[in-house]
Amino acid sequence: MSGQALRAASFATTFLWLSAIQSLHSDEKPVWYSATSQHYVVESDVSEAFCVGVTEQMEQLYGAYGRLLALSPPENDHRFRIEIKADVNGYIERQQSEYHNRKFNNPKVIPTFVYHHYGMHSKRNVVCGFRCPDYALKEHLRHEGLHQYLRSIINDPPQWLNEGLAELVEGYQWDAEANALRPFINRGFMRRVREGILDVDQGVLNEKYHYVPIRQIIAASKADWLKTQEISYAESWAICYFLAHGPHDAYRPLLPSAIKVLQPNATRQQNTALILDRVFQDMDWDLFEERLLAYYRELKPPGFESLVQGQALMAQKKFAEAEAEFAKALSADPDHAPAFYFCGSARYAQSKFPEAEQDLLGAVERFPEYSSALFVLGKVHVYTRNREQAGKYLRLAKRYGTPARHVDPWLKRIENPN
Repeated sequence: MSGQALRAASFATTFLWLSAIQSLHSDEKPVWYSATSQHYVVESDVSEAFCVGVTEQMEQLYGAYGRLLALSPPENDHRFRIEIKADVNGYIERQQSEYHNRKFNNPKVIPTFVYHHYGMHSKRNVVCGFRCPDYALKEHLRHEGLHQYLRSIINDPPQWLNEGLAELVEGYQWDAEANALRPFINRGFMRRVREGILDVDQGVLNEKYHYVPIRQIIAASKADWLKTQEISYAESWAICYFLAHGPHDAYRPLLPSAIKVLQPNATRQQNTALILDRVFQDMDWDLFEERLLAYYRELKPPGFESLVQGQALMAQKKFAEAEAEFAKALSADPDHAPAFYFCGSARYAQSKFPEAEQDLLGAVERFPEYSSALFVLGKVHVYTRNREQAGKYLRLAKRYGTPARHVDPWLKRIENPN
C-alpha cells in the first residue's frame, strides 16, 4: 500500500472528527447523535456522520480482533457501546453522575479518554468513553475496543496480556486495501524498553523506566503491575510483539496458546496461573529474556536510519541533504510526527516556507502539543508576515513547553513589526 493511501485511510476518521468539532460551539447545548451497526452503538455530540464513521471503523476492527484472538463473543442482542463527547463539561458531568468516576472529582485531572465496565460482560454492557478532541482517537479506539472485545469473553485476563494485546493493536496500522491491521512498531514503548534495558546493560538505574524482569511482569497482580506502569505498559507490549513478530519460531505459538487457555469466569490470578502452568511451563526464562532484550537492542522502526542520518546532516547545516533523508523517513513511515517536524525544519532552514508549513502542520495534526513543531510553525508565519497565525502558534509553543527565552523575541517581532 502506498504511503499516501495509508495516510488517507489512517486519518479519515480523525479528519471527519476535526471538521465536525469546528462547527460545535461552546454556547450551544450539545445534541446526542447515535449510530447502530451489527455489533456497536456509538453515541456522540459531534454529528451523526461522525457516529456512522466510527461504527464502520469498529465493525472492521471487530473482525480484526477475532482474527488476532481466535475468539468470538457469544451472539446476543447487546451491542458494545462507545461514547465520544466534544463538550468537556458535559463529559465530566456524565462521568460523575452515571459512572461515578472518582478521577473527575479533581478538575485538574481530566483524562483525555477513559474506559468503563459496568453490568455483566456477557451482555456487553460495557462503555468505551472518550473526551475529545483527541489527536490519537483512532489509536485509542483500537486499544479500548480490544479491551471491550476480549473482556466480553474473558472476564479477567492477566494484566500483562490484557494491556499488551491492546497496546499491540494500538500500535498497528490499518491497511485499507487488505481491510486488516498491519503489524507496526510502537515507537514510544520501544524507546521506554530501550531506556529500561540500560539498567541491564550498564547498571544504570533509570528511575522513570526502571526495567522489570519479564517473568515478574507476566506473574504480577494488577496492583503490582500498576506500581511500575511507566514501564509495565511498554514491557507488556514488548512481550506480545516479540512473541507475535520476533525471529524465534519456537515462541510463535505461545501468544495464541496463552489466549486459548484463559477461562471466562476465572480470576485474574487463576488465569495467570493457567498460562504459567500450561503454556510457559517449560520456559527457560533467562534465555527468553536474553533473546527479547537482544531483539529490542537491534530492532529499528521504519525510517529510523534516515532520521538519524538527517539529524546528523542538520547539525552540519546540510539542509537540502537532510531534507532528502527526512523525506525518505516519511515515505517509510507516513504517520510519524517527528519525521514531519524534521522535514519541515529542514525546509524552513532553506526558506521553503509553504512546504515547511505543510510538513509542520502534519506534525501538529498528529501531536497537537508538539511544542517544537509549533515553534517553527510560528516562525514560518513570522517570515510570511501572517501575524495572527504567527502569534497563535508561538503562544501554543510557549504553553506546551518551549522556553520563554526562545519564544518571546519572536513574539516581540510580530508585536513590533517595525
